Amino acid sequence: MANLYPFDYDALTMLAWSHFKLNNFREAKVLFQKALLHTPGGTSATEGLELLDLP
Repeated sequence: MANLYPFDYDALTMLAWSHFKLNNFREAKVLFQKALLHTPGGTSATEGLELLDLP
């Protein structure tokens, strides 16, 4: 889905959360950041980044 719609916030965040759940944290972070480039106020992507930045 993200390949078909590379600027779609929902597709990017869903893919990011999938990577997050699979412990692919580096890829999840990249996708959350990409989602926020297109939708700066996106709460789901912001929450994901906050979870990744926890110690």
